[in-house]
Amino acid sequence: MDTAIDLMRPRLVTAHADGSSDSERNRNGSGFFLKYPDNTTSKHKVSAAQIASNFTCELIAIRTALDIYLTGTSIADSDGIIVLSNCRSALEVTQEINSLLFSIGALGKSCTLQWIPAHVDIEGNEMANSFGNEARTLEPVTSFTTVSDANALAKQKLCSNPRKILATRIKL
Repeated sequence: MDTAIDLMRPRLVTAHADGSSDSERNRNGSGFFLKYPDNTTSKHKVSAAQIASNFTCELIAIRTALDIYLTGTSIADSDGIIVLSNCRSALEVTQEINSLLFSIGALGKSCTLQWIPAHVDIEGNEMANSFGNEARTLEPVTSFTTVSDANALAKQKLCSNPRKILATRIKL
């Protein structure tokens, strides 16, 4: 069955991405389904990191779908790709970063994103780590909380004192 997207832009590759993490966050995965303009499809499953939230697994699914699109042979037969995800926070973060990178490029400037190891006495990184720790005492500038973060906090509270949680629940 054709979707509205298929009818509007028939030469788009459509990617449906999703991430999954169990309650202990030790069995995690990412999956995505690609539908090509010629109506062929491909299914993909990717094991995520040993400890990963749903948010992280969702980002892995999005990234891997884009990578397969870029490196696949179907790119020549399409006008682009649309990625569909049920994780609004992952899409928002991706779009915000993409917008900033585009703005930097539009100014004729470059941007490099580079991983560095943590806690190995790299001065700038140690300072940023210190600032991040200090920032935990500041008032939040945003009220946005991801579901993954809320779940992690709930799990931490449950695991730290389950009797107190049960006692509180019984009192209600």
